[in-house]
Amino acid sequence: MKGALPSTPGRFNFGGTLGLDGANAVCDMKFAGTHACSLEELKTSTTYGDLMNLKDIANMQVTSFWAIDSTAPPLQQCNDDAVGGSGINWEYATAHTASRGEKVDLNNSAGTLAGLEPVTGKPDTAHMGLQCNFSGNAWVACCL
Repeated sequence: MKGALPSTPGRFNFGGTLGLDGANAVCDMKFAGTHACSLEELKTSTTYGDLMNLKDIANMQVTSFWAIDSTAPPLQQCNDDAVGGSGINWEYATAHTASRGEKVDLNNSAGTLAGLEPVTGKPDTAHMGLQCNFSGNAWVACCL
């Protein structure tokens, strides 16, 4: 893990591009060779202390991450499932469909993730099913 983008609602809009494509492009621009971290990559980052005292590129303390997980159902990844929508993950901007997002909390001073089920390592029920547009923002980390 090399850094973090500013906090955002579940509809990622980085560099004027929606979804993971925008997050990946800005990660690569700010931290050469990086992409938006998956949940698995974030969990690995705790092993190396990469998340301890983490600040984003706007110098704000990071306190949570969107749980980007390509193995999760699209409707748990803020998928734009609206009629006529793109069908792309992390592009959903309203609350009138079943699409939701998942987050994990960061204990910034310890550099550890919280809000994960012990058995699966996935977000627990309190961190699942969150409205993509108004459940509060979270960060996107950038990984190699």
